Amino acid sequence: MKNLYTHLLLLILFTIPYLGYAQFTNNGATVVVESGASIIANGDFNNINNGDLTIVGEITVKGDLTNEGTLNADPLSTVKLNGTTSQTLNLNNATIQNFEIWNSFSDISLASSFTINGEVVFGQASNNLVLGDYNLKIGPKKTAETMGTFDRSAAAPGWVDAKGSGKLIRDYSGDITSLNFPIGDDTYYTPVIIDVTSGTVATGKIGIKLTNAAHPDLPSDATAYLTRYWDISTMGMGTNFSADLTATYNVNNDRVLIGSAVEEDIVGANYDGIAWDFTNGQNISPHQIKGTITGDRSFTGLNRKLIEWTGAVSQQWNNTDNWNSNSIPTIDNEVLIPSGLSNYPHLGSGLFAIGSNPNNGAFECYKLTIESGASFITLPNNKIENRGDIIIWGNMWVQNSAVDAFNNFSNSKIIIENAGELTFH
Repeated sequence: MKNLYTHLLLLILFTIPYLGYAQFTNNGATVVVESGASIIANGDFNNINNGDLTIVGEITVKGDLTNEGTLNADPLSTVKLNGTTSQTLNLNNATIQNFEIWNSFSDISLASSFTINGEVVFGQASNNLVLGDYNLKIGPKKTAETMGTFDRSAAAPGWVDAKGSGKLIRDYSGDITSLNFPIGDDTYYTPVIIDVTSGTVATGKIGIKLTNAAHPDLPSDATAYLTRYWDISTMGMGTNFSADLTATYNVNNDRVLIGSAVEEDIVGANYDGIAWDFTNGQNISPHQIKGTITGDRSFTGLNRKLIEWTGAVSQQWNNTDNWNSNSIPTIDNEVLIPSGLSNYPHLGSGLFAIGSNPNNGAFECYKLTIESGASFITLPNNKIENRGDIIIWGNMWVQNSAVDAFNNFSNSKIIIENAGELTFH
């Protein structure tokens, strides 16, 4: 039987290149590509009518690759696509092992979903793998080093085009917690790295797709945001799931700044279908945003909402009538204390948290700015924990004399601008 297979392989190898890019069709028969052997098809490759294809060695196809039969792939097997025109990959939910793209002329489009259990290589000067409406799943690891490894060097410009309804899905394993999603649209490479930080599960799946447009539920008053968002879905990740996302955007195509907004105002934000959440939202260089999700979310970059103090009725921070938004600031809001008012905030008993609020402070905001001519007072029974930014152009008085009255934590900032004053009484 082995000789029959070997003879068939040699026949394929030496005839197809000379047949004017002829197709190879396995019409209900059996084909075995043994270890060390290969099929090189300079045209289409079709496995149809319940054909049985077993790959232990290697298959290289310059045309379209279609599987409508049975496909069995050994862990060491490889499928390569190296066409000189656009190619279509239709594996009908089959699973292959190692997959390489060497088409430097045009994209490769999926016509069905399929799974890759080994390594994905975008060869030098390769083009994109376009998901369209189909899913590409990167399967379980063989070893820690080959868990759906993506080899994409600087010389390999190709990526997974995930701008349709199809998703790039990756298996999560408890010992491999950082997952790389080398995705973009048809023009821009905007990858995402997901670092799973908690969850009561040993294995699960995370899928992602993107849209090259501003999120439809973007706040109407946003002044700095991205015209790109990523949809993340989780499967079997258990309870207490949490993950940190790092997403890259294209500064020339994806960024919108209005008025005095600057790029650093665009931070990672996620949307659960009801409200925006800025947990751990950051803007990092070069042109990346970070944030934390705890479930299925849309993720993009935008500025935190700025709330302005009016002091319309009193000096009480937790009175909605004293804010231009008619709402009390949350840890996701930047706060501006302007000049020229009759009432300025006096914070009484409790904790004032800036940047983050791990100790459930009674007063909170993400960033505090005090304009020149404005004032801000914390009373003797108030404590401050700063994990964000305090910008002082005017005056800030701290009246609690206790040793722990004002804690300025790591990576936080207090900037006292020209003529500004911070006074401890």
